[in-house]
Amino acid sequence: MAEIIKKEDKEIFINTLNKKGFLLEDRTWVVLNSIEGWSTMKRNKVIQYPYQDDRVEIDFIFIHENRHFLVECKRTDYSWFFPRALERSNTITLILDSPEGIKTNTRYVTKLKTAWYDVAVEFDEDGKLRRPNRNSDTAQLSFKDVHKAFRQSLKETEAYISTNEYLSIRVVPFNNIIIPIVVTNAKLFFLNYSKVDIDKNGDLINYGDIEEVGYIAYNFPQVLRWGGMGNQIVYHTSGSQDHVKTIFFVNINYLAEFIKNKLYNG
Repeated sequence: MAEIIKKEDKEIFINTLNKKGFLLEDRTWVVLNSIEGWSTMKRNKVIQYPYQDDRVEIDFIFIHENRHFLVECKRTDYSWFFPRALERSNTITLILDSPEGIKTNTRYVTKLKTAWYDVAVEFDEDGKLRRPNRNSDTAQLSFKDVHKAFRQSLKETEAYISTNEYLSIRVVPFNNIIIPIVVTNAKLFFLNYSKVDIDKNGDLINYGDIEEVGYIAYNFPQVLRWGGMGNQIVYHTSGSQDHVKTIFFVNINYLAEFIKNKLYNG
């Protein structure tokens, strides 16, 4: 049999395949399958997006009792940094079912890093920040890398809670928790800084420590609808029109740890 890929090209071919997202999906499937207790496991679930002529594909839907994990996989060449928010409290806002409908609820957390902002930068083979060109004084930056991932995740969440399939399993006591997750190969970092690190022009002049984390809770304001007719809005349980939602960003190597924490520790 003729050699399709030359031996000297094998590494190049493997590196090329690794740019595709399906291998990260395969690894995610293996990790999720290693965790016991799932009542429902679905892969590449296509759902008609109810609010425009469009469809979404949810990479994975895993259900454990009342917890519905909606998983979007995102392969990237960037590393993701999440600066701390100086004037924001350390909270997450979960999407919950209730007798009054699907709403959100905010709770304080202590052991989980939370973020409201992101910076995606690229490192070279030597571990140095890649620059757009030799004379640039900034790193190679992506404004879309993280945003595309969480917007897709929220769109999939909105589609999921609007399907007849989900609405048919809403039963008393209406206590389902919808947990959108972005699983990635990207390294995740939490960036600490304080107000003294910002000058009078609003420019950062220094920062504190940078901590690599396995997962982080990203808070983002987004209006979501639910229900078959799409005329119901996901509001905060307090009655306010607080539209913040939390998406969990998880490095693939910490996925099992994150899932187990969410299953057994809330």
